Amino acid sequence: ATVIPSQYASHSPSHLKEGRGSLLLRLVNMRDDVIIGFFRKGLNTSQEVATFQDPVPVAVTEKVRFRNWNEPLQGHLALTRDPTEMILVWVTWDATAPEARWGRKHGKLTHHKKASSSTYTAKDMCGPPATDFGYRDAGMLHQVTMDNLIPGAQYYYIFGDATSGWSEEFNFTAAPLPGPNTTTRAVVYGDLGCGHQDGTMQVIRQQPASLNTTRLVQNRLNVTDLVLHIGDISYARGFASVWDVFFDQIQPIATRVPYMVCIGNHERDWPNTGSFYGVNDSFGECGVPHERRFPMPRPSLDQPWYGFDYGSVHFVVMSTEHNFT
Repeated sequence: ATVIPSQYASHSPSHLKEGRGSLLLRLVNMRDDVIIGFFRKGLNTSQEVATFQDPVPVAVTEKVRFRNWNEPLQGHLALTRDPTEMILVWVTWDATAPEARWGRKHGKLTHHKKASSSTYTAKDMCGPPATDFGYRDAGMLHQVTMDNLIPGAQYYYIFGDATSGWSEEFNFTAAPLPGPNTTTRAVVYGDLGCGHQDGTMQVIRQQPASLNTTRLVQNRLNVTDLVLHIGDISYARGFASVWDVFFDQIQPIATRVPYMVCIGNHERDWPNTGSFYGVNDSFGECGVPHERRFPMPRPSLDQPWYGFDYGSVHFVVMSTEHNFT
């Protein structure tokens, strides 16, 4: 299932006056077809999770098909503990020969490396809605560790494969060597969530103010070395399609600077699964989408504590959702 975006027809100025109108919708490629419908009645948005109460369909479109389900999307970078390395992750439908290419000069990508690929399914998670009506295929998650980097040097890169196509060219700056004389500029926040960039609503509450945050961070990328997003990442809460919306929103940031994260209650907590708080705040995800999509330099899965150096700062990241005793 998909968290279905919706919009009131009255947002078109001519709808109430003339009985006709138009809305501009931004569709995120979720590796599937899209059908757009016109409904009367039935949408109740007064609760945390909106409900459809006997909506009446008036008309639906034919299937809208994305040109390329294997378009390489959702690129994001992460640090290891080694300043000569940078992790890159992206998503496709089922590409079979994914790789990353990178180099020191624009358009001259002299290094390449095959990606490892993985995914997760409803069986890997812990309960509803993540395991039933909130679930949809996560696609294939591809990961490459770009290595032999020169600390502090700028690199250009692309990702994808020769059959299904390549991403646009992005660039990043490798981490500097640790030392007391290096300036480190980090943007740190938590509880971001995501919002639909076309202003549409969704059946689980979104965070439209997050669009202001990511827009401001984008405008400061030239003076930002890394981002730390500490807890409550996408607020998917068991609805897998929200992760697609979230990564679409942060891609302009996370393809330029390392995007380091720590798990929060809305990613991890679920009764009898090892979380410190026995509540259902993850809505059945129990940490699985977060950990599979964000390969941090942690000891292993479900051990979300790690440290790393960036210039003059040693960062320590620890989950408060786990029992350390």
